[in-house]
Amino acid sequence: MTGPNNTITPLTTGNRYSLSKFSTASLPTLSTTNVTTEKSSQTLSPPLTTRTWSEETKNAINALRSENKYYATVVIKGRHFTVAENDVIVMDRMNDLELGDVLKLSQAIELGSKSFTLKGRPLIDPAFFSIEATVIEHPVGKQISIVKKRRHTGYKNTKLHQQRHTLLRVSKLDVNKLE
Repeated sequence: MTGPNNTITPLTTGNRYSLSKFSTASLPTLSTTNVTTEKSSQTLSPPLTTRTWSEETKNAINALRSENKYYATVVIKGRHFTVAENDVIVMDRMNDLELGDVLKLSQAIELGSKSFTLKGRPLIDPAFFSIEATVIEHPVGKQISIVKKRRHTGYKNTKLHQQRHTLLRVSKLDVNKLE
């Protein structure tokens, strides 16, 4: 996206993107994917900061990891979506994405399962989870007519509108292991 609040940054060579709306120093985005260049065999990766987590945080993440299925409430372009693995997200059109592009969703408000829930204040640290979504379709919505009319003047104006959407399938939703 090319707005002041929405940015898409490439993760690797190929069509993989990371959506980030808020860039704050308190919430670092940690990426474990390595970017290789074709000219050299040297591997480029962002420096990973070594963090120490409290025992309470480790126990909460490990308890969540012991469950089979997870859900997450993610933020995409300022809107909240509660998703699980293999769910389809219908959202407004994202023109710069093509079919098959993979997005890494790094903003989650809530992460949970049937028995446990982790809530972020305001967001959960991206080191705790990994969520990827794949663009599967760019459909056009139902055609609606918008009628503007003024009484007693004979003025009537009709416009037709079709909303454009982007469909994303959540291909990966995992809780990362803390060490």
